[in-house]
Amino acid sequence: MRSEGLDTPLARFRAKEAVVRVVGEQFAKYIGDVYFQGDRLRVQIKSAPLRQNLMMNRRAYVHAVNHEAGAQVVQDIIFC
Repeated sequence: MRSEGLDTPLARFRAKEAVVRVVGEQFAKYIGDVYFQGDRLRVQIKSAPLRQNLMMNRRAYVHAVNHEAGAQVVQDIIFC
């Protein structure tokens, strides 16, 4: 994988998929688009109170998403 340059794209894909598991399955219906903007993972949240709650704990979510992805691909998570 590394020789073909696919390790980082694969880790980014895993990070995007891990967001739902990390924030919780019960909140999956409030999650919209999930995409990278540089090294920031942007997650669209459809509920303002939930967005505020997630923003307060985003450092823990960054750590958990990187752990699930198996690499340090996310430097920050922006819940928007």
